[in-house]
Amino acid sequence: METPQSLLMRLSFLICCFLSYSSLALVHATAETTVFIDRDFNGIARDVNLLGEAKFGGVEAAILVAGETAPDKNSSQVFLPFLLTDENRKAIVDAKQITLNVSLLSKSNVKDWELDLYGLPGHDAIGAGQEDYSSGELLEKGCLTGRSPAAYQEIDVTAFVKSQAKKSSFVALKLVARKDGDALPNEDELQNAFVFHSADQSDPNSAPFLKIAP
Repeated sequence: METPQSLLMRLSFLICCFLSYSSLALVHATAETTVFIDRDFNGIARDVNLLGEAKFGGVEAAILVAGETAPDKNSSQVFLPFLLTDENRKAIVDAKQITLNVSLLSKSNVKDWELDLYGLPGHDAIGAGQEDYSSGELLEKGCLTGRSPAAYQEIDVTAFVKSQAKKSSFVALKLVARKDGDALPNEDELQNAFVFHSADQSDPNSAPFLKIAP
């Protein structure tokens, strides 16, 4: 017959085993997976600068510009396409949160400017088209501002990405610079712009990506 002390030790061991298993299960349940822009695509099939009138800023853009590409030149938008695998789509449907992560490289003369995030519903191709410049569903007004630091910025896109992943393998987003009472290009002799790292620049760790939190 076991003594009370041995029973207590056995019970303590079992409790420790249970807690260790629970901790492992918790780590597994909260692990995150990421979906990157598919780097097998190139040219305008990747993230690009939308300049309007079916023009694109650079075949392989090292940077993405929301705003003017030079003083008083253009009104560029940042086009961000994502190609989803079947596994990605399943993870998205089951996810609690999905965020867009973009690396803000620099800002110029945007103290009173903001960025608005748009989704392009029903986009059925990874590449951009002329209609993408003037279309889109406003997802978040002022998602970034002139006060946002130059760093990775995380923006919640859960509802939109979930709705797209249910019916398509493509998700397309865009960032548009805005200042109430002003429009780009303006005539202030300055470049008003938010500049982001692209998927085409040399450091793949700075590329835009979606983060899926189960």
